This record gives sequence, structure tokens and C-alpha cells, in this order.
Amino acid sequence: MKKLNNHESRNFGYGKQLAFAGKQALLDRYGEGKFATQASHYARFKQFADWCKNNGIRDARKIDSDIITAFANSLSERVNNNSLSVSYAQNQLSTVNVVLSTMRGDKSLVVSPSSLVGERSHIRQSVPLSLSRERYELAHQKLLTVDSKLTLAFAREFGMRLREAALFRPMDAVTECFKKGGFNIHRGVKGGRQAKRFIAPNSHQLQLLSHAQQVLGHRALVDRVGNYAEWKNQFYREYENSGVHGVIGKYHDNRAAFACEMYQKITGSPAPVVVGKRVVSQERDRDARLKISRMLGHGRIDVVSQYIGSMK
Repeated sequence: MKKLNNHESRNFGYGKQLAFAGKQALLDRYGEGKFATQASHYARFKQFADWCKNNGIRDARKIDSDIITAFANSLSERVNNNSLSVSYAQNQLSTVNVVLSTMRGDKSLVVSPSSLVGERSHIRQSVPLSLSRERYELAHQKLLTVDSKLTLAFAREFGMRLREAALFRPMDAVTECFKKGGFNIHRGVKGGRQAKRFIAPNSHQLQLLSHAQQVLGHRALVDRVGNYAEWKNQFYREYENSGVHGVIGKYHDNRAAFACEMYQKITGSPAPVVVGKRVVSQERDRDARLKISRMLGHGRIDVVSQYIGSMK
């Protein structure tokens, strides 16, 4: 049931505690779906709520543009001393926009994250946590179901997006490997792209394919649930609740770990994000980026900087 955005009640009728009220507003906005989205927004809004509490603000009705600007300034200070990334600072302000506009029932306090804390960098600055095989294995062990373990493995070992992992049919891939020495990722690709994403698997990757085939047969992971939205929510719920996010970060970061590993394999040197700069020739670096961009399903090599770091 939708709340009434009651301006006469504390936190607009969503609850007495600001953080709890934010959580209820997110449930009001998204319903029972989008578990991962709600969890991410709540984690960020709780930090804002804690900041408000420390500054004597316990009621969302007391929050105005000056308070949001003051919070943005505190984020900017952390960005400037390198204790917070621009992208996360922007995400925090976006969350404040989402929650407060839901609570208030209007957009009168919506702010521009980029104007307050700066523009995002599209060059990866941090090493993906699952590049460490030890951390990845720990995260893999934390997952409870074989389906979730396969979903994580498809991202880390083949660079798949979540939807691609959901629709991937390992039996078809194994058959294609016998015929062509590798397989293409083509189901569930972003924007329906037709560019080939050919993966020539090594022995480790072949073992994963064989295991996945034994588990799934001719089906895909999503077929075991039937509905992609429901399957996605189930996976993200397990990913968060099992503690995997705390070990290796976001699911998408596993694509970055895959890309960094491929860069090392192709060039013989660590990815720029690992060592802080490019250590191979510009020509070898460009060749590696072109190959990785194809593996990841991107049409431009400059996008690869988001996964492996700067070309400089």
C-alpha cells in the first residue's frame, strides 16, 4: 500500500527513525521487486541518515537544500583526500534524491550529483577484488546454491554480464567448442548486439563448462526459475545475504577481474590498474584492449579502460 507522504507526521509517515523511514520509502517505491537496488540504496541512505543524526537532524521534514549541500560538501572533502571515489559520492547523492523524493511526494529537493561532487572518471582506479583467486574462491564458497555459484563463475571466468549468465546454455557451448575450438556468447547480450564474442577456453574454463553442463543439461540457469526478474532477485538476495558482496564487491566487478586476467595472459604483464600505469608498448596494449573489448561485448576499446585502467 502506498504511503500518503504525510507532511504532518515525522519522516512523512514512514517511521520514527530516519534510516528505517528511508527503508520503508524504498519498499514503497519499488515494492517486493528489485532487491539489489533497494539494498544498495538503503546502504547508502543509512550513511546519510547517520550523518544527519550526527548533525542533530532526525526528521526528514527538517531536511532542506542547505543540509543536502552540507552533506555533499562532506562527500567532496572525502573525494579530494582520496578516501571516496567520485562515482560513489554521486551514487550517494542519487540515493538521497530517490529516497527524499519518495518520502516527500515531490522533487523539490532533487540535486545534481555531478555539479556538487564532480564528474565521474571512466577509467578504473581500483583493482577488482576478485582478481585475487583466494578472495574469489572464498566468495564462491560463501554462496549456498549451485546455481548462484555457476552465475558467479560465468562472470569471473568468461566475463559475462548477469543477463548473459542467466541465459547461457553450457551444452550448446560445449558442442560449439568441439566444432570450432571455442564458443560465442550471444544470448542476453546488451542491446541485442550481434558482434561475435568468441571465447577459446583453456582447460580450467573447459572444466567449468563440463560441470555446468552436468548441472543444467540443455537448459539455462533462468529456465530453472522461468522468469528472469524473479531469477535475478533470487540471485542478488543470495549474493548480498551470504556476504559475497563484502568479499569481492559488485557482481559486475567480476567482469573487470576477467578483463585484467585476460590482459595479463595476452601481454604477459599486469593490467595498468594493478601496477598504476601501462608497462607494455602502446601497440601491445592496444592489441590487448581490442581483444578484450570483443570478449566483453563492447564495440570500442576506450571502454576497456573502465575494466583494466588507463592507456597512459
